[in-house]
Amino acid sequence: MGKLKNKVLGDVTGKVGNVVFRVKGKKSYAYASPQKVKVSQTPQAKKARSKFTPLSKFASFINSIPELKYFWANSDIKASSSYHKISKENYKALLFNRPTVKNRITTGNKGFWGDDPVTISSINESGIRIEAFLDMNRFMPLEEETEVTAIAVICFYNPIKRWAKYFILDKLIQDNIKIELDELFEIRLPFTEELLNKYYSFQNSILYFTFITKDKNGYPIRFTINHTCEFVHEFSKKERNASYKIQRSKKVKRIKDDLTGYLKKIFYIGKKV
Repeated sequence: MGKLKNKVLGDVTGKVGNVVFRVKGKKSYAYASPQKVKVSQTPQAKKARSKFTPLSKFASFINSIPELKYFWANSDIKASSSYHKISKENYKALLFNRPTVKNRITTGNKGFWGDDPVTISSINESGIRIEAFLDMNRFMPLEEETEVTAIAVICFYNPIKRWAKYFILDKLIQDNIKIELDELFEIRLPFTEELLNKYYSFQNSILYFTFITKDKNGYPIRFTINHTCEFVHEFSKKERNASYKIQRSKKVKRIKDDLTGYLKKIFYIGKKV
């Protein structure tokens, strides 16, 4: 950046050749004109660029979960923020239109509690079912670890309706779960109405699951390597339509209840006046 001190012709502004002149206050400055950059239009380049949309969506969602954000922020990955660390580690595993089972919601060995302890996982209309085995030699709790939280991130993809978004992300988090050491145990994370509706709206899903230990104040301490598994949703058209009908009925009832409450409030205020 150049600075003009002795101005013979007064203030100079605008572009002259490959130099751009600007006036800031009582001073004039000269900048090199920005060069045009040719964007590659090869299929490989277009495919690489298309990854950034699902990558941004995935990284933003993981970064929005405080416990997961904490571990990414404190990881040894070289990047400016937890969001960029998630993006850096997950870019290669993504397809051009969605995440895959190779993507991760946890990372590195800093805060590492142990390998993936999940032996069986499943997703159906009732929710998520997990069977796990925590080996005492590898998962011995620390003195300050007072509770365990289960975090499940679900990527629903391949929508029934062709015009819908190709994939969406959601989560189920359960605190204070009961675990067993050196013994097989089971936990269930039931679907909410909204998640059930999403389950019936997509043909496939990917589960990302991890256990996180916390201290008495709820601060995360350690995590297990995330478990991943891909599922095909098995349901009939009749089951899906029945679910949609129930969801619509509940939605109509909520709207009617809200409207009734609103009208009662108006009439009550009118009587007081």
